[in-house]
Amino acid sequence: MGIALLVMLTLREPARGRFDAEQLGTRMTLRDALLFIADSPPLLHVLAGTFVLSFAGWGLVCALIVFVSNIANLVVAPILIGFMSDTIAPHLASPVDSLRMILAAMSLTGFWAAWRYWAAAAAGKSPHD
Repeated sequence: MGIALLVMLTLREPARGRFDAEQLGTRMTLRDALLFIADSPPLLHVLAGTFVLSFAGWGLVCALIVFVSNIANLVVAPILIGFMSDTIAPHLASPVDSLRMILAAMSLTGFWAAWRYWAAAAAGKSPHD
């Protein structure tokens, strides 16, 4: 809490769009994206590290789990949350708050996941038994 207060009182957010490119309306092609990645050594190192870890550790199984969870978190979840927000908006006194309410409700799924993880660990046997 103290760090958040310190950051809030000492740092200022830059103006929105200040660092954006001036070219509006142009779309980045796959070739442009690959050239950007090739020109960025830190990004290449992160991608190489991810590649090595995914194939050296659990192999393709780990990579598949990460891929599926990323698809669920980055594609399915936003669409589902947006749909739920749009569904409850007409039924609220202030429709603008629908997204806030849905996000608050969805944050409770973390408690459900933690409980399921704990229950699975408690039901399992230790390899040393």
